[in-house]
Amino acid sequence: MGLAEDWVPVVTSISKLDKKYRLINRIISLGLDIKVRRKGVTFSGAPIGRVLDAGAGDGSLSIELLRISDSKLNLILLDPLVNMLKIARQSTNDFRTHYVLGLLENPPFRNNSFDKVYMAFSLRDMFNLDVALRNLSIMMKKNATFTIIDIGKPDYKPLQFVFSIYWMIIAPLLTLVAAPLAWRLIHMIYPTYKRLFNNSKLINELKKYFKVQAFKSMYYGGIIIILTEKTA
Repeated sequence: MGLAEDWVPVVTSISKLDKKYRLINRIISLGLDIKVRRKGVTFSGAPIGRVLDAGAGDGSLSIELLRISDSKLNLILLDPLVNMLKIARQSTNDFRTHYVLGLLENPPFRNNSFDKVYMAFSLRDMFNLDVALRNLSIMMKKNATFTIIDIGKPDYKPLQFVFSIYWMIIAPLLTLVAAPLAWRLIHMIYPTYKRLFNNSKLINELKKYFKVQAFKSMYYGGIIIILTEKTA
């Protein structure tokens, strides 16, 4: 799985949202985005040591990580978009943070570098998921944890159809009402959902490189939180 040829238009759309990115997330998540991120961080435990926020975007997850961590945290925000990292720097503004431009498919980090890794609403945006997961496992220390917070695709076909309609039609319409200039860009979420593995298949993909410790399904499988560990 991965966006492959859809990667460039999706990432370009995200880049064009720029400072509207956080507002749009709030709209299309029906105001649940902060709550879900906080649940994911709580679910996986406090961040300690050297921590990676992979696909950090505007820094929304990092804000939550910084909120509950101590002064010894070393938080790395990785993202392929310069403007998103600039927004993240303004949002976090913390001596514990470092900002890195790059991709998980070709990461600029040494092996066995991280104690914890988090991804919030960015796993589905990988160009090549298998390569990204393999590289993550190499960069993580033994017994390090990897927490995923993301849109889910339920195994039950009728629910898949309901969520497809939401991401294809309803989310863009909500954006049209609240932020008219950005609504066309939201159409690019649907290709990411269309390519997404269903929840059980995603778990199987993760098991290639990690031990899955816990899986939390929210809102009928439309949001998932997965806690994994590198055991080898």
